[in-house]
Amino acid sequence: MHQIADFNETATAHQNNEELLVKAKTLEEFEDVLDKIFVKYGIKPEKNAVFISISCPDDQSSSVLSHVVMRNKHKEDTSQHYLVYNRCVFGGIFVPGFKTFESLIPATHHIPNDAKNVVVLNFTHIGYDEESKKWGEFKRYGHNHTSASCGAIVTLYNLIKQNKDIGLQDEDLKELGMFLRNLLLKEPIEEKEDGSHILELTLKAFDEQSKWLIEELKKLSKKESINVFYLGGLEVDTNKDGKEFNDLIFLKKAAMIRDGEVEEITYDEM
Repeated sequence: MHQIADFNETATAHQNNEELLVKAKTLEEFEDVLDKIFVKYGIKPEKNAVFISISCPDDQSSSVLSHVVMRNKHKEDTSQHYLVYNRCVFGGIFVPGFKTFESLIPATHHIPNDAKNVVVLNFTHIGYDEESKKWGEFKRYGHNHTSASCGAIVTLYNLIKQNKDIGLQDEDLKELGMFLRNLLLKEPIEEKEDGSHILELTLKAFDEQSKWLIEELKKLSKKESINVFYLGGLEVDTNKDGKEFNDLIFLKKAAMIRDGEVEEITYDEM
């Protein structure tokens, strides 16, 4: 069994955070990556595959799939509507031990033409205010001030920092909070004025949940006898200022899963 490709395994918040922004791809560049891999694996989303988007409910902070669909539906060979199954989870975090592959099974029933391909896009997200150079916030549409992003992760971090009980009624938020608390207990993070502690926590959360998610996708692949193509990482939300799609994609992991087995997709293939 191959290891999953980790394109930026050395990139953490301990490094120069500007380097992360340099390595990040624009949405257009990310779509070029998708196009190359789709050609290699014979994936045609409108004809033989369905998208599963595992992302935050905040649509201003999760624009990857929207942009991909908008761009591709105008292509000449796109004769059918892109099929999308949205699995919204706070922060885009598929919480280990809480979220399971069963919640993704319905998507497999929507694959067109009796095909066997599912494309999973799994991006957690964080805001970045270019003016203040601060992580964990950005200006949303129609606002002249910044607000937290991911709001759930920032709010839960503040509760944990204040040693307050995560006594929330919503099970999704409570489980995410417990997951983040365990990460911080395992490896404390120093708070920084530029908000990079939120970036570090977000990257750690993604890494841990992606390990779990890959295992769940292996189960999905085997149970439903399908191919699962996985791309995951961090979406950096930047100030909108009238710009509709200007977020950046920090690609971290990619894999093709067939019959429950993981095949590596290397950076060179991108």
